[in-house]
Amino acid sequence: MTDDMFAGAYVTFYPATAAVNQGLVHIVGHLPPPRLPTRLRRPGARVDDRILTWIIGDGSNEVVKRALSDEERKLPIAAVRNHAMLIQLISEGWTPECEGRPAADEDASGAGEPDAASAGEPENEPENEPRTILHYLYTPSREAARRLGEQLRQGGYQTQVRLGADGVNWLVLASHEAVLSEELIASTRDSMETLAASVGGEYDGWEVELERSSGESH
Repeated sequence: MTDDMFAGAYVTFYPATAAVNQGLVHIVGHLPPPRLPTRLRRPGARVDDRILTWIIGDGSNEVVKRALSDEERKLPIAAVRNHAMLIQLISEGWTPECEGRPAADEDASGAGEPDAASAGEPENEPENEPRTILHYLYTPSREAARRLGEQLRQGGYQTQVRLGADGVNWLVLASHEAVLSEELIASTRDSMETLAASVGGEYDGWEVELERSSGESH
């Protein structure tokens, strides 16, 4: 069996436990876990809410791409979709191909690999140089975003809370200064996903800050 079995359909991730606890869905039965695709993609570097690069991983290796092939654009998105967002996506006929076209994909002349700074990669930076790392978390309501922002501030993050680009979900933008490493990103991603799921939200990736945000801090 190959990933071709997912042609014409897509796989997404859903915080089922949180949804059941909130009474949004009910358990009606149990089935064996489905076979998941071996390759996924997730957002990489951003400017504001615009995705500049994508990270494609197969569980053991990750590649940063600025331009995606038609096959790569069909890869499932490695992000958790909360209840409200999943309903919205289904009603809009969403597929992975719809997800955040990087600017370089819209201009064939811009195809190619990004440099380390735009891709959020640390190779060309001094190893022990602290950098501002931004994390994007989305929640289904302003109150959930407020609670999530408070938890993050208690953990030492600076946060901004605002309505997301979709006009439905709320963005919690968390930032901190740290020396970038694969170990840091892996551990931070785990904690961010857990925090977001605790309020019915989702963690949508990270980037190294390219320019200072002028938004109001909360």
